Amino acid sequence: MSTLREAAEFTGLLNPDDYAVLSSLVELLPNRRYIPIDLIDEHSGLPPKKIEFSLGKLEGLNLIVKDPRGYRIVYSGLDALALHRLRSRGALDGVGLPLALGKESDVYEGTSNGEPVAVKAFRIGRISFRDIKRKRGYLSRDVHEWLVASMRSAAREYANLTMLSGKGLPVPTPMMRSLHVIVMSKVSGILLRYIRDVSDPRGLLLEILSGVRDCYTKGGLVNADLSEFNILVEIEDFKWRTVHIIDWPQAVPASHVNASDLLRRDVYNVLRFFSKRFKVDISMEWAFRYVTGLTNFI
Repeated sequence: MSTLREAAEFTGLLNPDDYAVLSSLVELLPNRRYIPIDLIDEHSGLPPKKIEFSLGKLEGLNLIVKDPRGYRIVYSGLDALALHRLRSRGALDGVGLPLALGKESDVYEGTSNGEPVAVKAFRIGRISFRDIKRKRGYLSRDVHEWLVASMRSAAREYANLTMLSGKGLPVPTPMMRSLHVIVMSKVSGILLRYIRDVSDPRGLLLEILSGVRDCYTKGGLVNADLSEFNILVEIEDFKWRTVHIIDWPQAVPASHVNASDLLRRDVYNVLRFFSKRFKVDISMEWAFRYVTGLTNFI
């Protein structure tokens, strides 16, 4: 599986015809695993000779694969097309070093109009389809393409971040999405998982719970996968400054039938981490009542 930086190198090698063919493969993807050349002809509007030339070029660059049943775009091709669209719309200048490489997505440094941003590319397929389906309930049995799942996850996260950040809640601000890639504000901090020493850990825990509360009571969303792996904390001289909650593709609305259980699990994960790492213990029942807005700080 290619990296986003590798795909960025291909964008300068491709021309409008190549992008038209890639676009056709993506737009036909949800309904077909392999796209026959006659459908590409019909959809792209390009002359057959130009299509054949582009297909050979794209296959040579490992952006698509050929099969007796037709052609199929792969992650590197999806990356190249998404980056091209983001650049064409003025949302992205370039892609830099990786910030985080995870099971379902990669996050890279980037620049937009000279300003630092984060570029998140979904890479669903690194864990089993069964687990994906359990965590991402919108996937149906007939979805066999990880690419489709990645695009859907990106669309959901973009919508969730747009709503939450629009209300001033502690999440990154999305700037633009293309296919499975989101350009968003780059927030400072390190993952809670890697913090070993911080002054006032109890205050940090309460700040995190306050963020969870605001996202639930003001934003109407439950993260549904909250842990020390998706909480960013800005620290200076061992003092915490700000907290951001990241990764929202699996979030559910507060009205969801399982929202209460998922919120309780989110809170439990955070409390368990602080108990083990910092020996800070807060009542689960008080914390749950607090994040649901039923009580205030004591």
